[in-house]
Amino acid sequence: MNCIIVEDVVTTGTSVLETSVELRKLGNLVTHAIVLLDRRQVGKENLAKHGIELSAVFHVEEIMASLEKQIRGNAAMEILAENSEDSEIRIADCAGHCIAQF
Repeated sequence: MNCIIVEDVVTTGTSVLETSVELRKLGNLVTHAIVLLDRRQVGKENLAKHGIELSAVFHVEEIMASLEKQIRGNAAMEILAENSEDSEIRIADCAGHCIAQF
C-alpha cells in the first residue's frame, strides 16, 4: 500500500523518518510527506536521502516575510529570535510578552 505521511512541522525530518521506518516494516511504500511548515533546516534533504519527497504548505521564510509585512511600522512589536536550528521564532509586544511562537 502507498502511504503519505502528514506532519505539522519539519525541521530535520526525524519524526517523518521514524514513522516511515515503521510503515515500511509493515510493507507499505512511503515516498512522500506533506507538512504545514518546513523550517528549511535539513529536513527536505534528509528525507530525500531516504527516498521521501517533502511538500510543504508554507516555508518559514514566507511566514517571516508575512509577519514582517504585517508588523512593519508598528513599533510596539518586534521579532525576538531569528529562526535557527535550536530556537523557536517568537513575536513579542513592547513589554516583552510573547504573543506568537512557533
